[in-house]
Amino acid sequence: MKKNILLLLCLFITFAVVAQKQQGLVRTIERPGQKSEGIKGATVKINGYPNALVSGKGGKFSFAIQGKKQGDRCLVTRVEKKGYTLIDKMPTFAYSISTPVEIVMVSNKQLQQDEQRIRGKAEKKAAAIYEKRIAELERQLNEKTISEEQYREQLQLVFDGHENFLKMIDEMARRYAMTDYKGISEINRQIQECIENAELERADSLINSKGDINLRNQELQNKKETTQKLAELHKQAQEDYKISLNDLAQDFYNKHLICAAKYQNDSAAYWLEQRAALDDTTNIEWVIRAGQFIDDYLSDDSLALAYYQKALFIAKNHYDTPNQWEAFALNNIGSIYGKIGNYPTALDYYFKAFETDTLVLGLSNENTANILNNIGLTYYEQGDFTKALEYYNKTLDIEKQLDEALPNIARTYNNIGLVYYELHEYKSAIEFYLLSIDIKEQILGTNHYVTAQSYNNIGAAYVKEGEYKIATEYILKAMGIFEKVLGEKHPHTASSYNIMGPIYEIQGEYENARTYLFKALKALGPNDYHAAFPYNNIASTYFQQGNYSKAVEYYYKALTIFEKISPNHPNTKAVREHYEKAKEALEQQNN
Repeated sequence: MKKNILLLLCLFITFAVVAQKQQGLVRTIERPGQKSEGIKGATVKINGYPNALVSGKGGKFSFAIQGKKQGDRCLVTRVEKKGYTLIDKMPTFAYSISTPVEIVMVSNKQLQQDEQRIRGKAEKKAAAIYEKRIAELERQLNEKTISEEQYREQLQLVFDGHENFLKMIDEMARRYAMTDYKGISEINRQIQECIENAELERADSLINSKGDINLRNQELQNKKETTQKLAELHKQAQEDYKISLNDLAQDFYNKHLICAAKYQNDSAAYWLEQRAALDDTTNIEWVIRAGQFIDDYLSDDSLALAYYQKALFIAKNHYDTPNQWEAFALNNIGSIYGKIGNYPTALDYYFKAFETDTLVLGLSNENTANILNNIGLTYYEQGDFTKALEYYNKTLDIEKQLDEALPNIARTYNNIGLVYYELHEYKSAIEFYLLSIDIKEQILGTNHYVTAQSYNNIGAAYVKEGEYKIATEYILKAMGIFEKVLGEKHPHTASSYNIMGPIYEIQGEYENARTYLFKALKALGPNDYHAAFPYNNIASTYFQQGNYSKAVEYYYKALTIFEKISPNHPNTKAVREHYEKAKEALEQQNN
């Protein structure tokens, strides 16, 4: 289940003087070697001000709102400039004569270039670490310092770690490409640049050069206690605390990222939890982020759920309700229940999230589309393909209205293709897979493992259409990418092996079919949910050859897994019918 995070920049500053006119500035992001500049012609809408503002020369604008006083909270509800993306979503600020509100944007062209550069360096670094880990394990195995079983266990951890970090790269590239360098200290600029250039060891060294990070954390907590106990503390001490907080918060996040790059997910989660704990009463974004990392990379559903429930509590008790954080928390809680197969509860939370989100932002926004996608996915997992298609189409309608929504549109096209596949409408499935592939190739390239997943899907659909040559081309293309990026013993690679099996089976090459299917089983392990698919396909090859005893054996293995996960799913019903048919054939053969 996909979850979303929306960054909210909240600046709560109080002044004694009554505000008259608020000054503002729309500027570009500051990047290494590139100074910030004002943006002329940006449209800005402020809640409570009747007209939309347009930034003038140097990106400046000004306005006054009747009845507003110094320190009153103001909300920017819309910022638009063709070819630019807003850095901070829905920024809030304190109404002030002396302090201009700054709105930061980045050109889409620069953002794409920076993302591609950061992603490319991160993937190269990840590949180097991956190859080094594999080589070290093979050396230990050859020198017999570890057993074959230890080797397989460690190898699986390396595979999982590599895939986990690959999943993080896009989000990481977007975050760092949208980092505004204005006002960052020199050492932090160096750390940021090292992270962007995948110089992780140097970044870690620079963080450590500031002193022991745990001691710094303790110092920060001491400063926090001082500010709480001494209300009359000098303003400079408060500023010092804020600087230390932001500095340590960024270093916690950087530590988290460095550990994740090394597949040290327990440590990565620790640093993210430390980041979330810096202010656990209002720092809701990082509470949700900690929950998401634990959910995605540690698979600790209980702990992730606790974080999401904590986020929901904060959203309801520290913010005006309804609010968007509340919608995020509800959506993520729903994802946990969906993950563990409690679909009715998942849908209940999703519909609450949908209702909350639309009250806050209206219908046409990315987060509402994400919630609708999750509802569609839940119906898909239940085997209710008509409902799934209904909600995927609702998702697509919203995403087509949004700028910068191409990655999500690609996801939705693919999901619609999956539904048509399950409905046996393979031509329609192929049509939507191709739409998804076009976008993924444009954004990620032809050698990305996410693109390869769509190659797999379309290959499976062409198999159903009897286009075995085209199907084989797509599957081999996907297989090559998976083997190169993720290795042979990975679920994605196994999915390619599992599709190649039926291609050979249909052509009567049963031994070749089983060669690929047993490779799929070896990659997945016998207890993996997805192992049911190669078990089923292996059974089919034996059935076609009249070896009903073996067919019954493998159909039973597939059926056992399917019934445990989703007893009423169409796949479960189909395998159950095949199993009964094989048993009947075996009885007739024995008689």
